[in-house]
Amino acid sequence: MKKLLAYAQVLGLPLLLACNEDQGNYDYRAINEVTISGIEESYTVINGADKLNISPVITTSMNDDSKLTYEWRVQRSNSPNVNYRAVVGEARDLSWDVSLPGTGEWDLLSRVTDTETGVVSLATTKLDVTTLTGKGILLIGESPEGNAQVDFIAMASDTLIMKSAFNEGTGFDNSGKPVNICYALKTGTFLFTPYIWVMTDNDAWRVNQSTFEIMSGSSFKENTFIIDDSEITEDYYLVDVQPRGSFMPMMTFSFTGIAVTSNGLLFSGTTGFVDPMNVLSDEKGICFAKPYVLYPFMSTSFSNFIFYDEVHERFLRGMASSYSSSCTRLTDEAGDAFPWNNQEVGRTLQYAQNTTNTDGGSSYGNSLALMRDKNTGDYYIYKFYTYNSEKRDFYSLGKVATDLDKAGFHVFSSKRTALYYTVGSKLYGVDYNKGNEKVTLIKDFGSDEITMMKVDEIKEPNNDYIYVATYNSTDGGTLYKMQQGTNPDKLELMEVPNGKWTGLSKVKSMTYK
Repeated sequence: MKKLLAYAQVLGLPLLLACNEDQGNYDYRAINEVTISGIEESYTVINGADKLNISPVITTSMNDDSKLTYEWRVQRSNSPNVNYRAVVGEARDLSWDVSLPGTGEWDLLSRVTDTETGVVSLATTKLDVTTLTGKGILLIGESPEGNAQVDFIAMASDTLIMKSAFNEGTGFDNSGKPVNICYALKTGTFLFTPYIWVMTDNDAWRVNQSTFEIMSGSSFKENTFIIDDSEITEDYYLVDVQPRGSFMPMMTFSFTGIAVTSNGLLFSGTTGFVDPMNVLSDEKGICFAKPYVLYPFMSTSFSNFIFYDEVHERFLRGMASSYSSSCTRLTDEAGDAFPWNNQEVGRTLQYAQNTTNTDGGSSYGNSLALMRDKNTGDYYIYKFYTYNSEKRDFYSLGKVATDLDKAGFHVFSSKRTALYYTVGSKLYGVDYNKGNEKVTLIKDFGSDEITMMKVDEIKEPNNDYIYVATYNSTDGGTLYKMQQGTNPDKLELMEVPNGKWTGLSKVKSMTYK
């Protein structure tokens, strides 16, 4: 909060003129200066649901507030609702049932006037006005009955959890097992609108952001067509859609997204998906992919990406645009830090992730891959820049990481040489800094099972927050927002204040919207 304006209007003072001689007689009048503090820089509120209470600290230079009047005004100078103004309070403290003709960013002004001198003091703050289904965290998990359940944590002035937000009246078929939920990019020429995708092992659907209703005709299975399906020997379902992240609204080029299925098919498309694109033109067969789409996460465009062909144990480059979609080989050179083709060295991909790490001049963010030797069980980490396929670094972990082969979830840090992973109720971190490799048991949740671990890739990706979900049959699910420690000699994940939510389903995945 900043004090923006203080001025005096002193009325009725005589105007003294000295034509020939300045007699040195001046009439000064003290002003009772008013200072406003105790107001936050911004507030997030739910339109039509929240009551905004603000108790400012008002101080005066004469310790006299008997002649002060108060006004709280909300206004907006930009569209929509241009030049809208309304007085929402006339008392020292504000207690306002939030009701405005639109959402978005508004200005809230606190105006204090000294009625004797006309001195006006003004303070302003920002209001981020949202709806019950506006900004927040979407969680997909398993209900006590074993079905898919979507909960919504509304991020307003007071946290509100909407249980089963997609179930009643939304058209969501919750009979399947939960798989994933993501806020991913709808693409088209110079028009990029994110979709919410909700996925179960039955099917996947696009969801209306405001009403949480399933969009008509949005079924993934009903919009997927494969001309030659002779290699498809099992049923499959959607497990991921890319690109996504906080940088995606800035994307300016024509491209299409990538849909990833449970059996390793990659489709280029947004609302329709025809034939998998992970096929090399000079080879027979589908290059079935691990479920990771690696791309320059901080770039303003998305077309080229890298994926891992688990049939031939190699990384391949894919291209998806409005004009064509294809995949090509990556070339290895003598002396490279690591190979793209891992068949000869006997390694396979365990996990991969896009990051905001810019080591080596990777302006748009490096990608990291956890590899394992299939014969010895040793672990390695590849760091590379997807934007131009440059290999940045290679790390050898050996067997330093306790039970890494049993890990349920992994997360790479963007800020430091750290890989976090979970085994049962235990959360570990391994520092892969060369020559200083070590593993740390960060937290044991005891009787609680860890059901999810993800990095925040949408709301605050530069802060590298990590979310961990746990579950027990008595208390249900709990979600923790965790921040990394800054001690270079110690791996820590600490709970963020007000970053814990309880009474949830058995959480499997999450996304911000």
